[in-house]
Amino acid sequence: MPESMPAGGYLSDYLLFWYVVATLVLFALTAWRAERRVLAIALTGAGCIASVLLIGETSLRYLGDAPNDGLPTLTSRAWYLRHWKAEQNTHGVRGDDWEDAAPGVGATGDARTIVLGDDVVAGYGVADFDECVGPLLGRLHPELEVVGVGVPTWNTGQQLQWLAANAATLGATRVLLVYSADDAVDLLPPEQQLDVQTLSEERSTVFNPARSFVGDRLWFRSMMDDSPWWADRVALRGEGTRLRQEERMRRITNVCARIGVPLDVAIVPWPGNGESERAHRSLALDMWRRVGARRVVDLAPRLDPTQRVSRWAPWPDEGAHAALAALLSAEFFRN
Repeated sequence: MPESMPAGGYLSDYLLFWYVVATLVLFALTAWRAERRVLAIALTGAGCIASVLLIGETSLRYLGDAPNDGLPTLTSRAWYLRHWKAEQNTHGVRGDDWEDAAPGVGATGDARTIVLGDDVVAGYGVADFDECVGPLLGRLHPELEVVGVGVPTWNTGQQLQWLAANAATLGATRVLLVYSADDAVDLLPPEQQLDVQTLSEERSTVFNPARSFVGDRLWFRSMMDDSPWWADRVALRGEGTRLRQEERMRRITNVCARIGVPLDVAIVPWPGNGESERAHRSLALDMWRRVGARRVVDLAPRLDPTQRVSRWAPWPDEGAHAALAALLSAEFFRN
């Protein structure tokens, strides 16, 4: 689809749904007046179906102010275009910028905590970044300078790269890593990887994806129902995968140790994966402890996985961010 396409799609495509509904309603009324009951019933049924599709299109295009899936659907793209600036702050992440400083104290003179993570810390799905976990934690502890560093889809390797590149100027007195069970997804075997490019190309051969947000969503859901990535994308099944992930964890711990900054780890839930997700959390807990993280806590049992930005989306909503900030405060910032 063209990159220039508006967030809600082309207006002409949306108006086409209104045209179909209006036409069916007009023909149905004409048939009823002519007492052609069979035709009138058929047209009325078709009009009802078209009206449902119109409501779905309206909701997915304009009313649903959140990405509705962990997939590159048009609705997720619409939310991103409406709420995510192409250029973030000078450090490449969402939120207010901060001044570089040597390790040990922030540029303001306050103790600086770096909250490092992926979609959760970035607040993907939450329009107002001030209602996300980093800023909320900062408001709970005004004596601290809390900096949220998160990018959607970041894995542990990308977090390591960013931390290593910026460690000397972070001015951190502590790094608090918010770990999700999907942070090792890039280490899964190729057959379990999500090939977004192939999915998008297959979709485009069936229909023009820019025409219908409902069709786009149904396409992705039908393709993903039997996908091993969708069902088991958080598993650390192979020993090689576990060893590679543990090595990345160790390197993050070593980066923090090199600049004299303690590393704490909070493990948070990734909804919808059942036993696989719970097994991964248990493994991750042991792995982070083995590599030398100062304090590691699994917060998942105390968080409500149903507090999401939408039914099908895995990202926490504002209420979940507030709950997470409160738990982080209690577990890692106690006097």
